[in-house]
Amino acid sequence: MALDARSVSVSDVDFTKCINAVIKVLFKNQQTVTFEDVWNLKETLRTNLWDYEFFNMEPDENGTISMEDFLSSVLSNVSPQKVTLYQKQC
Repeated sequence: MALDARSVSVSDVDFTKCINAVIKVLFKNQQTVTFEDVWNLKETLRTNLWDYEFFNMEPDENGTISMEDFLSSVLSNVSPQKVTLYQKQC
């Protein structure tokens, strides 16, 4: 069962502590970061998330998933009001 981040409540102090800890891990206690550092991190995270999501859909022996599984994954990021609209277009 996946947690829904929208249902989590956290104080500003706890959020700041968490973010600071994440930054220390991601940037290895660097005092400054460049645009490229941030961009590379963002791209790495994006790729890792797509990999994680794809392989959770259990690709077949050819390394493929059904279009239905893919669309379900994409639609999970769409507002509920637009899901029906996009489903009709498919």
